[in-house]
Amino acid sequence: VAQAWDAIPAKVIVNGFIKSGLIHIGPRDRAGRFRIPQVLAGDAPVVCGDSETE
Repeated sequence: VAQAWDAIPAKVIVNGFIKSGLIHIGPRDRAGRFRIPQVLAGDAPVVCGDSETE
């Protein structure tokens, strides 16, 4: 198994982890840590109800 892992380029392994959702991609802070902007209550999306039930 170790030989098989060594035969696969690291970039291929990383891309597989990214595609599977195991590695977060996106905005990062200055230290390189994954961060998303804080959503304030006024900026949160509003979900409308079904028009048939209103």
